[in-house]
Amino acid sequence: MSQDKLFFGHAVSGLYQHALGNRMMPELREQLREAGLDLDKPLLPAYPAELFVRWLDVAGAALFPNRSRAEQLYEMGRVTVQGFAQIELGSAMFDHLKVMTAEKSMQRLERSLRAAMNFIAVRFHPLSPTEFELHLNDVVGIPDFFRGLVEGGSSAAGRSSSVTVSRLEGEGCVLLYRAG
Repeated sequence: MSQDKLFFGHAVSGLYQHALGNRMMPELREQLREAGLDLDKPLLPAYPAELFVRWLDVAGAALFPNRSRAEQLYEMGRVTVQGFAQIELGSAMFDHLKVMTAEKSMQRLERSLRAAMNFIAVRFHPLSPTEFELHLNDVVGIPDFFRGLVEGGSSAAGRSSSVTVSRLEGEGCVLLYRAG
């Protein structure tokens, strides 16, 4: 992972200060501090992706200890969306997505994800009116986190869906989205 791949501070805030607020036990807070995230200090504007992934692993293991790493990352993706929906930027984005069709919102996925990170590109490929392939160029080694983000985002926009990691492609992956 390259240092120029960044997750923005408001994404970190949405997850660790909003979504996990009441689940942030002192032990987890200390583990995150040891991993480089001190939540008692002001957050930076952006963080290297490799640190963000490390923090997801730390929090995922603490909050979902009996699940595989893939399922921990999936749950952290869903939780991230819940937190992002609580901050002003996320709330406005999800209000807008609620009035769109599933197809339109998936076509706008790149714009939504780029509000949280600087390195993502998404190609949208419809398979049917209710199934879409989403080609993500770079998932920094955590495709199941992105699966959780997409499925959680769909849920936050008031839609039922199923998202699976269809295949890995280099640094990226293809997600299969099924509206349901």
